[in-house]
Amino acid sequence: MKRTTINIMATTAMSVLILAIIVRITMPGYDLYFTRTVLESFAANVVIHIGLKVTRKYESIFFAAEVLLDTLYTIAVLVIFGFVFGWFGTIPVGTLAAIAVIIHLVGLLLSLSRMRGDADTINGLIDKRKKKQSKNRECMK
Repeated sequence: MKRTTINIMATTAMSVLILAIIVRITMPGYDLYFTRTVLESFAANVVIHIGLKVTRKYESIFFAAEVLLDTLYTIAVLVIFGFVFGWFGTIPVGTLAAIAVIIHLVGLLLSLSRMRGDADTINGLIDKRKKKQSKNRECMK
């Protein structure tokens, strides 16, 4: 539950940051009062993360298929929320999809980096254990 909450907060923060940057670039002078949008974004991210927990229970032998499924699911939720909350009056569907892909790719890269760090730690522990066993065998001779 803690990890899910952290993920929801992180993606909400990235969504708001990217949205703010896009608004600043594309609509200079626009009123940046985001209170309603932030809460809508938070709700969308809760739905996204609950769905991702469900999709991760079903593994595919194709990693790319899993990434594609997760990305399409994320985009679908954002499009639905966009229609429900009227986001497309201020941000085009394509831009919203691009934001979803960017956030998803950043999250994927962070996960891969963390997995690599975990693998390096495990490999280090294995090497340490092998050296210790090797020393023990030499002492017994």
